[in-house]
Amino acid sequence: MDVPGRGKISFTNIMTSRGCPVGCCFCSTSAMWGKRFRGRSPSRVVEEIASVVEDYGVRGVWFFDDSFTMDRGRVQAICNLMIERGLDAPWLCDARIDAVDESLLKKMKEAGCCGVSFGVETGSQRLLDEVLGKKISLHRVREVRDWCRRIDLRVRWLFMVGLPTETKDEALQTLDLMVELGGDNSLGVLKVYPGTGLEDLAREKGILTEDFTWTERKNRGAVSLPAVGGDAPLFTDGLAWEDMMEVILRYAEMNRCSLRGRVFSVLRKIRSPGDLKRFVAMGILFVKHRGMPGRDE
Repeated sequence: MDVPGRGKISFTNIMTSRGCPVGCCFCSTSAMWGKRFRGRSPSRVVEEIASVVEDYGVRGVWFFDDSFTMDRGRVQAICNLMIERGLDAPWLCDARIDAVDESLLKKMKEAGCCGVSFGVETGSQRLLDEVLGKKISLHRVREVRDWCRRIDLRVRWLFMVGLPTETKDEALQTLDLMVELGGDNSLGVLKVYPGTGLEDLAREKGILTEDFTWTERKNRGAVSLPAVGGDAPLFTDGLAWEDMMEVILRYAEMNRCSLRGRVFSVLRKIRSPGDLKRFVAMGILFVKHRGMPGRDE
C-alpha cells in the first residue's frame, strides 16, 4: 500500500469487530455477522498489531472491519495503546460518516492512521433517505471532508450507480459530489447480495427470477458483468443501461482511467450473448462519448 511520505510498504489485514446495527438495504454485513456490533478488546487488537509488526516484518495494517469506528470509545483506547507502545505501523480503515467526529479523527491520525474510506454511495439525499437506508446526510459528509482536510488525513469516498429509482440527474449529482469532495474515490455498480433487503426487492421486481438460486453459477435472467462489477447480479431496475454506462464513462474520464487496458480482460470473461451485447453497447457509447463536441482532449 502507498503511504504518504513513505512510498509503498507491506500491509496485512486485521479484523477487530463484526456486526452492524444499521442494516443498509444493499449490504450483506448484517446477514453475515448479525446486527449486534461486537468488538475485540483494545488490548487484544494492539497485541495483534505488535505481533505482525515485530514477529512478521509487516509494516502497516488495513483494518477489515465493516465500520471500524462504530464504538468510538474502543477506537480511542486502541489509539491510546498504540501511541503508548510507540507502534510505528501506519493503518487504514473503513468508517461510517456518522461514526466519527473531528477529535476522534485527530486521535486516529496521531496513532498512525494514514487513510479512511467512507461509504457515501450517492450524491442524492433522496436516495440516501428513501432507498438506501444509510441514515446519513450530505451536510455531514461535507463536515467530515472539512475535518479531514484540517488534520491532513487522506480520505477515499465510495459511491455506486444504478440504485433503485435513481434518475440520470441523480447519478450525475453523484459525479458532481465526487468533484466537490476531492481526494480519492471509487464508483461501483449496485449489485445484489444474498440476505439483503435489496435481494427481496430484486425478487419482487423480477430482476431475480423465481428459480434463481445462489448455488448455481449460471442463472437465466440475472445480469452480471464479471469483468467490471464482479460476478454478483446487477440491480437493473433503475437507470437505463445506456445512461448507466455513460455515467461510468464520465467517471473514468474524470479520474483519467485507461479503459483500453481492460479490453482483453473483459473479452476473456464474456460468458453469454447477453454479456457480449452489453460490452458492445459500452464500446459504442465510449466511441460516441469520445467524439462529443466540446470535450477537453
